[in-house]
Amino acid sequence: MVGVAVLHLGVIVFVKDVAPMEGTQGETKSRRVILLRKCFGLDDVLPCVVIKTLRGSLDVHEIAIPHRPDGHIQTSLTDPSAAVCCWVIHVSLDRITKYAGKCPPPLMAEVLRAAQRFQDESNPP
Repeated sequence: MVGVAVLHLGVIVFVKDVAPMEGTQGETKSRRVILLRKCFGLDDVLPCVVIKTLRGSLDVHEIAIPHRPDGHIQTSLTDPSAAVCCWVIHVSLDRITKYAGKCPPPLMAEVLRAAQRFQDESNPP
């Protein structure tokens, strides 16, 4: 388990047992996610945006995340990847297995706006 003190907005962690996005095929597996808020305690359940490896162009609800073949200095990503802003999951601390990096602040602001926009579109008043 990762220490609560490092679990804050924009941190990238590995989460075990993440099911494929609804309506898609795939397997349940460990995936990287970006935390959408700070952890407040051991019983907390954290909202996260799932990160996927890009196999083509970005979809409208995806935001590219910096990467480098030798690992990006902040994100640690080595492959082209994207935050899937319509794929928000809620995870308990026992599912977080490893710290993996941090989303750069300007990009994090964009991810938050996109995730909120998608939520607003999915849940009209």
